[in-house]
Amino acid sequence: MPNWRSVPLLLVLVAVLCPAAEGRPLLDVNNTLEVYQAEEHSNVTLSMLPPVSATSGSLHIDLSRTEPLKVIYRYDNRVQPEPYTDEQFKGRLQCDPQLVGSGQIECLLADLRPSDAGFYWWTVATGGRRKKIKLEIKIRAVMPQTQEEPPKKTEQGRIGMYVAVGLLAVVILYLACLALLSKATTFWKFYKVEPSCAT
Repeated sequence: MPNWRSVPLLLVLVAVLCPAAEGRPLLDVNNTLEVYQAEEHSNVTLSMLPPVSATSGSLHIDLSRTEPLKVIYRYDNRVQPEPYTDEQFKGRLQCDPQLVGSGQIECLLADLRPSDAGFYWWTVATGGRRKKIKLEIKIRAVMPQTQEEPPKKTEQGRIGMYVAVGLLAVVILYLACLALLSKATTFWKFYKVEPSCAT
């Protein structure tokens, strides 16, 4: 009588080993989310360690947005010599497949735009293995810096004129008050009435 508990284990082993036997790469999915943060109009370098270090052989790189689902970069050295880049990312997204031999794959996304923010799937297949990671790109908007212009020469001249006229008015008012006070004191001294003693 067969042991029915070993059947699920046998099915899992067959499912995992059959793709490798057929020449298809095994899938290594990284469940962690790699987050890249950058400012608008700056650059961000996405990097991944390939599933195996391979100096030659097949190489497939696929970078896709999740919403809307769209391939933005694809390279397969067996099918196409030149990589495919989506129109929205042309001239701004550059991946270097030659770095696979050094143990790292990098893609540079230049001149970030707010529309670039979001989630991406990045798949690399080489040496009979495949690795897939989920990325998130967060973009901080840059506030435009406004420079206050220095006042123009004519404005500076007007401000100086207003200050001079104001000071002149204060001085004239002060002198007028002094003159009035001095006249008032002489007037009261001249017409000073002595109290008379009436007995």
